[in-house]
Amino acid sequence: MRSEVKRLGNFAAAHWLVIGSTGLVLLVFAPAVIQGGLLADDYIKCLGPIQAGGYGPFLREIWSDTGAVRPAQIIEVLLISKTCTQVPFGLVMLVPLSLKFAAGLLLWGLLCDLRVRPPWPEVGVAMWLLEPVGTEAALWPSALHVHLGLVCALAALRLYRRGFLVSAAFASAGAALSVEQVIFALPFAVWVTGSREHRRRATAVATVLMAIVIVAYATWPGHNERQALTLGERWHNVVTKGAWYVLFPTSGVGLYSGALGFLWAFPYSIAVVVVGAASGARLFARRLHGQTTPSLEAGTGVRTALAVGVLIVLVNVPLIVTEVGYSARTFTPTWLVLSGAFAVAGASIAWRRVRAFGALAGTFAAFAILSLALSVFVRVRTDQFNRAAAEWIAARTVDGSIVAVCDVDRTVVNPAPLGAFHLHELHSELSSWIEYHTGRKVQIRRSGQRYWGARCPDLRGATLVISFPRLVRELSPPDNRYAR
Repeated sequence: MRSEVKRLGNFAAAHWLVIGSTGLVLLVFAPAVIQGGLLADDYIKCLGPIQAGGYGPFLREIWSDTGAVRPAQIIEVLLISKTCTQVPFGLVMLVPLSLKFAAGLLLWGLLCDLRVRPPWPEVGVAMWLLEPVGTEAALWPSALHVHLGLVCALAALRLYRRGFLVSAAFASAGAALSVEQVIFALPFAVWVTGSREHRRRATAVATVLMAIVIVAYATWPGHNERQALTLGERWHNVVTKGAWYVLFPTSGVGLYSGALGFLWAFPYSIAVVVVGAASGARLFARRLHGQTTPSLEAGTGVRTALAVGVLIVLVNVPLIVTEVGYSARTFTPTWLVLSGAFAVAGASIAWRRVRAFGALAGTFAAFAILSLALSVFVRVRTDQFNRAAAEWIAARTVDGSIVAVCDVDRTVVNPAPLGAFHLHELHSELSSWIEYHTGRKVQIRRSGQRYWGARCPDLRGATLVISFPRLVRELSPPDNRYAR
């Protein structure tokens, strides 16, 4: 009877861990959702059908550019273009955020299917929700395909495990056509997580499907220069991306953004970390007490670690062989693997120093929250700058004017986490954002010594010449101590 009560107590506490993590994420994300600002491709997908003369011409342009690669972006086009001028954009941002929570729920189900003992499935879900650089995939409608693909992949794994091969095949196709990072990894993941009864057939089905997708992508990659690469060019990317192999994981796990978040919130960040460490020590001391025997047989742990390593490599093969740089959303599939692997590893260890581990886990959670909070802060301030800059430019130009912007930097808030989510709109030469906010149609030229090799762009014919640092100072809120 006592053991049953204790088991139920652990079960309830583990669920409260997920509920608490969900509440923290929603609380931290709330300012960005309330602000509801569009970002980069959101503007293109919002106004693109109108500018192209209808959905048909616009979708043909996309098809010509991307070919068979990632057709799930059509879902993004339809979602954004149908809603961006009709409802507050924060409501649209809730769609990718909901998909993140759906992926967490499916991850929990998969870990339970694998008979990972409590509270570790819930710990894995909490880790997934607290991804330190998770805002880019969770709050960007144009990155909706990332979580859509992961939801399909997790659903496929659970279906394959149960032997529902037809349904699993459809889910696999949805995953591969949404996010390329599942293509090489999914067959191996099916083998690793599959049941003995269905493993061989499930792996065979997944392998054939992914082979078809690879052939389709290779046959018609579109005209996008980042996708239409020869084998020689892909191999060149593999051997010349030395810095990327260090920067990508370092940034993805939050070492950079977490440290920035701590400095940004100092001295309040000290209290956040102390509370996180104390809470983690208390929680794990209560819930892991008595987990003194490992759940894996001798030697299984090594095989599991090797499997996780292989899976991480396979997830990142599509990034390694292309010219893509670091962006936070591209690390999200890796973070999903790490979250699941952490839960399996935690359930497989005979714990001795539970409080120390709990304090370490709580400290990580605190730094993750600080990283997410900084990301949201930068996003909100950048949205404010974009809107103010659009109005500032529109007031000084007419339709067809040429606007030249000098000394452009990466962000308007310094410091800021790495990734595309924190870039301002003048980082690009597209001007859809000005048209969206003001109706003004202008041509943008921009340059900056650090990124484009020159302080100013071509000034010939320019109606308006702007100093980017001066514009940031003029339009930044008075209390923005991080503005340049």
